[in-house]
Amino acid sequence: MEGLGIGETLSIGFDAVALVVAVVAIVISLNAQKVSRRNAEAAQEAELAAMRLRAKEALGEVKKCHLEVKSACAQCRTSWERHNDRHMPALGSMSEEIYLENQIIHMR
Repeated sequence: MEGLGIGETLSIGFDAVALVVAVVAIVISLNAQKVSRRNAEAAQEAELAAMRLRAKEALGEVKKCHLEVKSACAQCRTSWERHNDRHMPALGSMSEEIYLENQIIHMR
């Protein structure tokens, strides 16, 4: 059995180094992929949190507007009831003279 020549020994050494470099590159790329995945998940969570915050703000605004509309409706109803009571009293609750005055006022 003959020994390996210097060229063959160097070739095996370079192949081993290339293999080690390839393994290290694979490990680094796997770590980079994990970090990238975590960053993407964190970005999605941040975006979701921002969307939830905007939804809460919008819901608060909707509730505020709803209360304003309810209040305006209640005021309108109260005003209408006063108007109605003044010009259309319950039967027998107003003298005929006052009723006729109201009718004349309304006709003008």
